[in-house]
Amino acid sequence: MRRIPSNIAVPRFPQLEESLSNGNRLIRCTIQLVTPLFGGGPVPGEADEVTRIRGTSVRGHLRNWWRFFQRAKFHDSMVMFQREAEIFGSVESASPVVVRIEQPHDQQALRRQQDNYGFDRFGPEAYALFSARQNSKDLIREGASFALELEFSNLETLQAKRRVENELLGRKNLKLLPTAVDDIESDICRALWAWVTFGGIGARTRRGCGSLYCHQWPDKVSEQVPRNWPGPALLAGAPCADALVAWRGAVKIYQSFRQGFRGPKHDKPLPNGRLLKGIPGRSDWPEPDSIRRLTGSAAKRPRDHTVPTVPMEAVPTFPRAVLGLPINFHFADGPGSNSPASSQKDPADVQLVPNLGGGSGSEARLASPVITKAIFHNGAWVPLVAILSDKHVAELSARLVGDQANAHERPPRDMDVPIRNAQIQGSQVSNLKPLSGHSDALHAFIAYARQNGFKDVSL
Repeated sequence: MRRIPSNIAVPRFPQLEESLSNGNRLIRCTIQLVTPLFGGGPVPGEADEVTRIRGTSVRGHLRNWWRFFQRAKFHDSMVMFQREAEIFGSVESASPVVVRIEQPHDQQALRRQQDNYGFDRFGPEAYALFSARQNSKDLIREGASFALELEFSNLETLQAKRRVENELLGRKNLKLLPTAVDDIESDICRALWAWVTFGGIGARTRRGCGSLYCHQWPDKVSEQVPRNWPGPALLAGAPCADALVAWRGAVKIYQSFRQGFRGPKHDKPLPNGRLLKGIPGRSDWPEPDSIRRLTGSAAKRPRDHTVPTVPMEAVPTFPRAVLGLPINFHFADGPGSNSPASSQKDPADVQLVPNLGGGSGSEARLASPVITKAIFHNGAWVPLVAILSDKHVAELSARLVGDQANAHERPPRDMDVPIRNAQIQGSQVSNLKPLSGHSDALHAFIAYARQNGFKDVSL
C-alpha cells in the first residue's frame, strides 16, 4: 500500500482517466471519513492510526454492494455468480480490478473510550458504539481523508481472458463460459457509489460508524448512480447542521424503537436497603418475560416491578429477532455473568441466535436488515434509515441458549430452546404495543420512523 508523506495533503484526483498506457482504465477519488471509525485496520476492532483502511476490505465492500444493487437483475443465481466472478474474481480466476489506497502517514486523532468518545453516555452514539465501549477500544476521529484508486481491465482485455478460459475448459471437456463478456465499468461505478453512500469501513457500519463521503464524484460514477432503492424502504429525516448530528438522529429513531415502550417510572428498592428513584418501568417488548418463563427465573420484587406489562398469551415470543441476531440478554437482577440461574432471581445471561441449521452460539449471525447513518442528500446532511431486505421474516426461526440458565431443574442445566417463526412474527405478536398491529417488528419500525418525521426518499 502506498502512503503519502505527512507533509503532503491527500490530493484531489482528476475525475476519470479514460485509459492508461497498458489499456486499463482508472477511477480516482478522494473520500472523507464523516463519523468515528471503529477498527478498520489489520486487527479487527483495533484503531490503526496509520493503516486506517485496506484494499482487501474495499474489494469486499464493493462486492457486497454490487450484489445488493444487482440482485434483482438476475433471475438465475448461477448467472449472477458468473458475473460477480468476472468483476471481482473467484477461486478459479483473479479479479480484473486492482484496488489502491493512499493515505497520510501522520497519526490520526482518536476518540478515547475513557472519555466516552466525547458523546453523551446514554445517547444514541453510545448505543451505536456499545461494542467498542464494552471492549475498551478507542476510535479514529472523523475528518480523516484517503485517496482511492480503482484500476480495471478494458473490454478487449476481458474478452481475451475469456477466450483463454474457454480454451482451458475445452481441453478438460468442461462446460464453456459464454463467449461474450459485458464491460465492467458501470458495475464498478455503481458498486463504488453504493459503498461510499450507504456503507462504510470498520465495524458497526450498519449503525453508521465509519461513514464516508466523496466531495466530487468522477463524471462516469455520477452517470451510473442507481435510480431505485432495491430494499423495502429508504427514509430520511429533516436536514441537519452536519454529519454527526444527522448520524445521531438516525440512530436515535432506531434506539427509541428497540429500547422504548416501557411502563411508567417507579422507585425500586435494592437488597441493601437503598431506593432507586425514577427507574423506567417494565418493557412492553415480550422478550424479558418470555425468557423468565422459559428459564423458570424471576426476581421477587415489589408489585410495581414484577407485574408483567405484556399479555401472557403473547409469551413466549421474540419479535425483535427480525432486526438482527444474535441478541445478548443480561438482567440487572440476575445472578451475574457466568453464574448459574436461580428461580429467586431474574434469568442468567442468555443469547438468542438464528437457527441456521449449522452454527451454534455467537458464530451464528443474522446481520441487521436496518442501516442507520448520515447521508448527504439534495445538498444537506440528513439522518437516513435504509431497510435492506424483509425476505427473512417469514422464514426466520431461532434458539435461546445459555450456560446453566435452565432454573426449572436443580442444579440448573444448560438450555437450548427452539423458537419457532410463529413466535417471531404473525398474529401472536401483532397486538403487542410496539408492533401496533403489524405482523413483524421490521415493518412496525418502518411505520414508527414515518410517524416520527422520516419520509420516503428516492435516490
